[in-house]
Amino acid sequence: MSARSLLRRGPTCWHSIIFSDLDGTLLSSDHSLTPRTIASLQRYRDAGGLVVYITGRSETAVQRIFDGCAFTADLWVTQNGGRIYRPVSAPSHAALDRTLPTGRGEDTGLTGTEARRWAERFLQAVPQLRMLAKDTASAEPNTQSVATNKLDFLTLLDECHHGLANSSYPNGKGLTEPKGQETVADRISGAHPQSRLLMWVRGWPEPKVRAALLRGLSEAELAELAGYRLAASGLVSPVDGTGSIELSPTNTGKRFAMESVCTRLGLVAARDACAFGDGENDVEMLAAAHRSVAPSNASTKVRGLVSSVRAESNDDPNVVAVELDAWMDAGAPSSRLRKRVRDHGDDSPD
Repeated sequence: MSARSLLRRGPTCWHSIIFSDLDGTLLSSDHSLTPRTIASLQRYRDAGGLVVYITGRSETAVQRIFDGCAFTADLWVTQNGGRIYRPVSAPSHAALDRTLPTGRGEDTGLTGTEARRWAERFLQAVPQLRMLAKDTASAEPNTQSVATNKLDFLTLLDECHHGLANSSYPNGKGLTEPKGQETVADRISGAHPQSRLLMWVRGWPEPKVRAALLRGLSEAELAELAGYRLAASGLVSPVDGTGSIELSPTNTGKRFAMESVCTRLGLVAARDACAFGDGENDVEMLAAAHRSVAPSNASTKVRGLVSSVRAESNDDPNVVAVELDAWMDAGAPSSRLRKRVRDHGDDSPD
């Protein structure tokens, strides 16, 4: 029997790696990790598990949240799969040490030229569209941009961005007006990569935005668009229900990032991973993982597809902590097995 099979025996299924969304799932309502959650994550890590944070937030925003936190994840997947980053304080891991040293990241995103071209075309199709171009590598403003803005959307995008098309963000907080005749295309530099275009129309739910964008494109443009990923961003305004949609390359998204990380480690997401999430941008990842768990505050769509909906929300006791504790209470794997899987993803017989 393989090492990973042995790890997953028993009344409660043990998984070698977990991928957890942050807002609405792992983080409490004050956007922090509770002591209970930290203890559960550390207990799982000590037993040989790998922890990956996977979020629509930028690397800069994640850094601010966890600055000084007592627990450090093995990897951060930010920008909804646009960037994979290994924190400086991440613990040693043989497979990761060989391919992604601490303090380093890998980016996948639209080129600046692609971002500008699609921004211009989408604005022609839907003139009232509002748009944000998010830089791949970080959330810091592009110094060559015409302008920068300070945004706050459900506290998920609480860092500097560039490329804003119109006058306000869906929750209407902290936004400066565009200057003169400035357009989103003016603010997107073709020389700098973007991870994604985030788009919305004030007061419109995400399906309405998607339908309007598709109606405004020619058949040739629709055929070209099929080579990209047009998906819900997971951001919904609590003020008026405004939803947003994002354009990114096909090799992005939380599911693709989860599978990519697992492949790097010699694991298979559909066999070895457990995913936690609550929003529309988590759906593909949750459907592809071997086990998926949602908190009670998850969307209706998410609750309908996951392996388990726990009664707990994202507050203490946290849904992730409760799930991990159940695994540990059922019996942790032996030190030899956990070291084999953690360091090498070894699937040879024990």
